[in-house]
Amino acid sequence: MGGIDLPARMIFVHHPDGKVISPFEAAHGQQFGAPVFCDGRICVLRADFGAGIMEILAHDPAVSKTHVLAALPLELAGSCVDLRLSAYPLTLTVRHGECCTRMLWPERRDICTRSGEELLLRDGERLYFSYRPSSRARQCTVVRSAMTGEVIERKDGQVMLMPDGQKWILG
Repeated sequence: MGGIDLPARMIFVHHPDGKVISPFEAAHGQQFGAPVFCDGRICVLRADFGAGIMEILAHDPAVSKTHVLAALPLELAGSCVDLRLSAYPLTLTVRHGECCTRMLWPERRDICTRSGEELLLRDGERLYFSYRPSSRARQCTVVRSAMTGEVIERKDGQVMLMPDGQKWILG
C-alpha cells in the first residue's frame, strides 16, 4: 500500500472552547505511548527506535512550552511491549518477566509482583497496583511497599486519584 510517510503527532482539543494543540511530534521510527496528565502538564513517552532512546516529554499548556524531562536508553526497558508512563508522581515502568515490575524513572528499582498487577499510582512509600486474578473475579487494589515490594494491604475495587488528591475506591 503506497502513501506518504508523514510524521506522527498527537492532537489535543480543549473543551469547551475547542482550542487545538499539537505539542508532540514523532518522526519515522518513533512511537508514542499513551498521554498522562500530571501536575497541570500533558506528559508522553516517545520511543525513538533508530536512536535507541526513549524520552519523557512534558507540555505545559499554560505557557505553551514542551520540554524533555528524561532521556533514557531503550535497552533499559528490554521489551517495549509493557512500557508504561503513570502519574502521581510521574513514573516510567515496564513489566520485567512474569512477576516483576521494573521502575525505570525517576528511580530504578525492581518490585516483585504477581502476573497481571499494573501500577496505578504512588503515594510516598506506598505503590498502588490494580489486579484481577481472573476474568470472572472482581478487580482489586494491592498496596505494596515501594522499598521492599511487600504487600501492605489488599482492597476490593480499584483506587482512583481525584484531582484534589483524594483517593476513592471504584468497586
